[in-house]
Amino acid sequence: MELRSDTRVGSEYDGSHLGRFWRSIWSCNSPHKIRHFAWRACRDVLPTKENLVKRKVLSDSCCDECKLAEETSGHLFWSCQRARDIWSLSSLFQESWVQLFGSFMDMLWYVVMVAQWEWEHSDVEKLIVVAWALWSNRNECRNRGVKKSCQALLQGALEYLDAYQACVVELGNPKQPVEPEHRLAGVGILIRDAEGHLIGACSKKLEAPLGAIEAEAKAVELGLLFARDLSIQDFTLESDSLMLINVLQDLSPPPSSVAALVYSLVAMSHSFRCVDFSYVGCNGNRPAHLLARHALGIAELSVWVEETPCFLEQALKQDVVATFID
Repeated sequence: MELRSDTRVGSEYDGSHLGRFWRSIWSCNSPHKIRHFAWRACRDVLPTKENLVKRKVLSDSCCDECKLAEETSGHLFWSCQRARDIWSLSSLFQESWVQLFGSFMDMLWYVVMVAQWEWEHSDVEKLIVVAWALWSNRNECRNRGVKKSCQALLQGALEYLDAYQACVVELGNPKQPVEPEHRLAGVGILIRDAEGHLIGACSKKLEAPLGAIEAEAKAVELGLLFARDLSIQDFTLESDSLMLINVLQDLSPPPSSVAALVYSLVAMSHSFRCVDFSYVGCNGNRPAHLLARHALGIAELSVWVEETPCFLEQALKQDVVATFID
């Protein structure tokens, strides 16, 4: 499945090193939801109070914790006193207290790319999981939950990471049973601009016995979520399932097996500025099929942002040439 957008995602960081930075983040031995949190925090798309004010959801961006500054990602995860207390307890930042990080991306870029000789990859994993725990408890408090002490938050986050990594080691034992291949489905998502340049791509393995229409509906769902995370508002969503496209265009009723999901997809599409659904034949969707095939050989999810997977380069070039010839 593919999305074509008229906008490109920019970055103020050195493009020549950005790929290495993202590879380091996505290779962290931590749950996908935590790696995805880090990616969203770096893209500054978390619903901090600063962002909610920009979206006109809130009128006040003051930090609920300290009441001293605007709640930006840089303040929330670094300069707020609660964050400082947590990092002090963690001993992760030793000689870095003089640094001024304006955003979460600044902080993570520093430890991964600037101070890389001082930081083990395992320490980067700890930093991200602690930041995730801080964000999660912040949200719990905003919903009248219990505010954890800095010590409890830090200890709980690190224990959670240890437990996850222990499970990964155990599941990696060859004696463990392997899921039958026929129970798996692969999903490939491709986002390109109007000239065919790659904005982002992802492969995801679905460990469920899904039929073709069900798998394609899940692909559309993942594509919409991916576009939202990349802050893309105008795009054409292409699928090689004519049945599903007809359903999404309200030209035919949905099959009962995907009816609930289709209604959810239509509602989700309304949260964007403009989404068009378009059918494309299998021959015109080869890059997405390669991503879907790649998904069957990965653990869970692979994401590429502003970089091209090596196995996709030739197919993308051929697809762009064919598009402009047509």
